[in-house]
Amino acid sequence: MQAGKWFNTQELTGKKVIMYRCTSHTSFTFYSNAEIKYADTINADESSYKVPAILYGEKKQIDSLASKGFSISVLKSFPYFHTSKLNIKFISSKTRNAQLQTFELAEINKK
Repeated sequence: MQAGKWFNTQELTGKKVIMYRCTSHTSFTFYSNAEIKYADTINADESSYKVPAILYGEKKQIDSLASKGFSISVLKSFPYFHTSKLNIKFISSKTRNAQLQTFELAEINKK
């Protein structure tokens, strides 16, 4: 929810966002006004995605693109937890942060 609402407040509204290696069941697709595309792989020599491109996905997945010939500029990071998978470690305030993933909106360019 946070990422989608933040996206709408930026001058990015109306731009295409590539959901990189993430499920279509995130709140970003519901709350944002972005045109959404999905990708499991992106290569620097691939012409199907125009760069610069805006990606949304898990931090470690987006960071992995640096080794594939992309420079990454993080627009904003967001804590993420799939609420339908609640567990005692998330419910406890002492262990909650360890259960969170970090998702990012990032712009990528070819190096």
